This record gives sequence, C-alpha cells and structure tokens, in this order.
Amino acid sequence: MFPRESPLPGLKILLAFLVVILVLLYVPKQAYAVLGLAAVAFGLLVVLWLVIVGTDLRSFFADRLAPRRTVRATVGRKWTRDYEMNLPRRSPSILAPVLNLFFQPTVTLYIAWVFWVSFDVGGREMQLSVPENIYIGLTEGAQGLLTYKGEKLIRFRPLPR
Repeated sequence: MFPRESPLPGLKILLAFLVVILVLLYVPKQAYAVLGLAAVAFGLLVVLWLVIVGTDLRSFFADRLAPRRTVRATVGRKWTRDYEMNLPRRSPSILAPVLNLFFQPTVTLYIAWVFWVSFDVGGREMQLSVPENIYIGLTEGAQGLLTYKGEKLIRFRPLPR
C-alpha cells in the first residue's frame, strides 16, 4: 500500500461545510435552495470521508489480524517511489527573472521514500513495502525464506547457495 494521507484534511473540509451550513441558517428564506445544495454536498463529503476512513481501518486491521506466514520466495525486482514537493524560490530582488535563468527557480523537498520489492512465491508475484535496511540487503534473484504478515514484511533470510 502507498502511504495514505491522514483523514484529518477531510475532517477539516467537513467542518468548513458545517460552518457554511450554519451561516446559511441565519440568512433569509431565499437561501434555502442554497442550503439544500450545501446539505447534499455535505452529505456526499461525509460518505466519501467514511469510505476513506473505512478503507484505512480495513487495511489497518487486515495486517494485524492476518496470520504470520513463512514461505520460500525469490526476490524479483526492486524499486523506490519518492514523494517530493516543489516549492517556488522567492527572490526579492529586481534581478529575479535573470537569476531564474541560471539557477533553479524551485526548491525540491523530498518528503519520504518508499522501498518496494516483488517476491515470486510459488509462481505468483507478491509486492511488499520494505524498510530501507532490508531493501539495501536484498539482491534480485536471491532465494530465501520470506516471513510476512498481511502486506507487511517481517524478515527475509537468504538461503545458502
């Protein structure tokens, strides 16, 4: 699974719609049509938020309630996914347009790196997110014993050749 944002931004949106609805309650009767639309939009946002939270809870409990398994596996491919944010670099000088020609006008912040490994387990591919220290130690094509629980890698012990 990819890292998922916290449900709190969705909660902030829900609270903002609630404030809009409360404000509309104090306006004249002509605004009742707008109030109805706001209520429908609020209801849709509540449903969307519940689906997102439900999906997060399902994956949270699925990993914790899944049995721990150890199987013979072969390391397939390895890859990383980085999450970055580009911020514009502000220059207070008049020469900013000229400076941007020679220097990078944005600053890139790397927020997180997620390391992924695919394993061949009995003819089927299993993709797991792994910690960096395990990712570095794995070589493609290595065979070993894979211990996992749900979608979480516990350990990979290479077999002697």
